[in-house]
Amino acid sequence: ALSRSFSRIDLDQSRLFCDRADRLARRLDYGKGIAGAWFERSIITMRTGNIDTALIYNERSLRINDSLMIYDQLAHNYNLKGSLLLMKNDSYQAMDSFKKSLSLFKRTGDSANIVYVYNSMGMLHESLGDYDSSVYYYIQYVTMNEAAGRDEMVGIGLVNLSNLSLKLEDYPMAKAYALRSIELNRANNRGDLVVFAYKNMGIVHAKEKQYDESIRYFKLGTDLAGKIELNFELASIYINMGHMYEERML
Repeated sequence: ALSRSFSRIDLDQSRLFCDRADRLARRLDYGKGIAGAWFERSIITMRTGNIDTALIYNERSLRINDSLMIYDQLAHNYNLKGSLLLMKNDSYQAMDSFKKSLSLFKRTGDSANIVYVYNSMGMLHESLGDYDSSVYYYIQYVTMNEAAGRDEMVGIGLVNLSNLSLKLEDYPMAKAYALRSIELNRANNRGDLVVFAYKNMGIVHAKEKQYDESIRYFKLGTDLAGKIELNFELASIYINMGHMYEERML
């Protein structure tokens, strides 16, 4: 739990807690704990943008959970695997992983975590250009989490809806979802999601030719992305900010 929390704000501390948990689990020959450590390493590595290595770490966790029949953790493994494959634009293998995850969550009676798969399915359909289905899954995800009082997960869904609204060129909704997400994600130490919202706000203001405001949000994004080592987003935001400086000079 400590490793997961720090992975959003301090990757070095997150790695430290993960390694400690791994050493303790190995000393106790605690397979579930070892699998959990590899899973956390996968998430940490994903946040640095190294998707191939994150897949390798998650696969190690998946194999342990599969061999020990730890189905609750295995469901999360398959959901993460699908998300990582989506980042590599492998939508069809991702679909297979999400289906396995959903089946396992149902098998264990874990209705609360089925919402994770709804979010994943929203991302999958978005990658395939099926935006109507994507909106459906994202809204289901947000609605179910709001009803259960899970603000952190609501924050995730709002950022995804903001991203999708940008693709649909619905800039007022993109802005509304992004602004609503920032407060929730700050409160839950989800700096990575705050960075995404800042980037979206920068893009929206750019589309509205409000260049100074766009640059202000991009600057907020780069400051926070640098602080939490969100390197793959840091480069993207710098490129967007550079375009805004050029536009402002024209």
